[in-house]
Amino acid sequence: MRKNGFVVIKQRPCKIVDMSTSKTGKHGHAKVHLTAIDLFTGKKLEDLSPSTHNMEVPHVRRQEYQLVRVEAMRKGMSNGRMLTKFSLTSPRMAS
Repeated sequence: MRKNGFVVIKQRPCKIVDMSTSKTGKHGHAKVHLTAIDLFTGKKLEDLSPSTHNMEVPHVRRQEYQLVRVEAMRKGMSNGRMLTKFSLTSPRMAS
């Protein structure tokens, strides 16, 4: 793991913004302190764990879409290769 990498903290996929390690104690392991930002909510999360323990890493793939159609509550998005239609609720647009 490294800064700007990804990790799962409290069952949330996050991007690491800061990471530090502490030295081993008399009877313990070195600890890793992670500060990360939740990918979906933007909330800051922190975790402290032994450096020898495994951590979950999410598979992250960024895909950009272009909004091509808006009809009532249906939206159409395109990634250049195919058109995807789906329903979602969104705030009313101001006129």
